[in-house]
Amino acid sequence: MSKDLQLKDWTFELSTAPSSQTELEELLKTKSAQATLQYITENQGTLQQLLMNVIRNDYDQAFELYSEDEEIPEVQNDDELKGLLMPLGATIHETVKDGFNYVGFGFDCSWQEEHGIGVLMYKDRIVQHGGEDHAFLEYMAEDDAKLD
Repeated sequence: MSKDLQLKDWTFELSTAPSSQTELEELLKTKSAQATLQYITENQGTLQQLLMNVIRNDYDQAFELYSEDEEIPEVQNDDELKGLLMPLGATIHETVKDGFNYVGFGFDCSWQEEHGIGVLMYKDRIVQHGGEDHAFLEYMAEDDAKLD
């Protein structure tokens, strides 16, 4: 039985790192994971817009650098940009800070076919972004949690 996470217009398959169904089920029983999922539900629009801002920046940089050499379609708005994305997974990290887990969102996209895009978030703060692995690498969440 797979779990899904809805973020406004996107549906992500929910996982944990390292990923197993048993570990995910256990993690989802924790108060911090429940608080995190409630936070995501209550702030879907804001979180999706923050993700779109990061994705737009990545796309704009790739388009500027590679559009002449590669087939990167030009998009005019976020709706067209969303058409170039496929949500892959949302990773609820075991790392907890102040009662909330870190969450990573991974995407497949047409301009980063090999690496995709990953965004690690803590509540409504972008922690890291880059290739899709940024969504599920636990050490990135651990390192950020130690900063305060």
